[in-house]
Amino acid sequence: MKVITREIYRDKIPKKWDDVTFRQYINLAKASDDYIKVLSLFLNIEYDTLKKAKVENFDLVVASLSFMKEQPAWQEYPVTLAGIKMPKDITWETIEQFEEMRKVILNHDINDALAQIEQYRHIVSIYYQPLKDGSDYDSEKAQYLLDSIDNMSCIEVISLGRFFFAKLISSINNIPNSFLKQTIRPKSRMQVFLTLTKRLGSTALFKRLRKGTYSSSVRY
Repeated sequence: MKVITREIYRDKIPKKWDDVTFRQYINLAKASDDYIKVLSLFLNIEYDTLKKAKVENFDLVVASLSFMKEQPAWQEYPVTLAGIKMPKDITWETIEQFEEMRKVILNHDINDALAQIEQYRHIVSIYYQPLKDGSDYDSEKAQYLLDSIDNMSCIEVISLGRFFFAKLISSINNIPNSFLKQTIRPKSRMQVFLTLTKRLGSTALFKRLRKGTYSSSVRY
């Protein structure tokens, strides 16, 4: 029988949402309310092995995960990723970046909320790569950064992803970013965002976006 001591789990169990990586967040969503699966992904121990293991001070482990009872507090106006300042207006970046993000958005199922969130890592990499490398945008280099983005804070990655996503939808469809305003309760913002995006999928404007027909008001 495996014994898991405090030395094994002390630095692996996050204490707040900021400590949860983007990949862990996605896997947590898939784990649903299975407590063993949650610990398995944090400790990187096989499910069946963990299920039969003894955990030292297990009550402390349970207590440390209490932050998961609260919804993550996404940043409405994210500024940085891994210490690097990110753009505030994506429509002033290169045409290539804008087009790359459009393609990412169009290649996901708008009826699958989790699949949409998973695409945020691609969206973020498009704007993170040139700033990190101090160079022009390179789509291949952006792809290479996906693994490192997976290991960054879910708060930063998801906040930036939905921010950039919203900016593109807002710019092309000429609609206000009202679903991110403070009038919406923090716990409801992500659902409102996903609902709006899903609704846009059935509109003529969004269908034009899928076909590559841009609004003349979009600024590159």
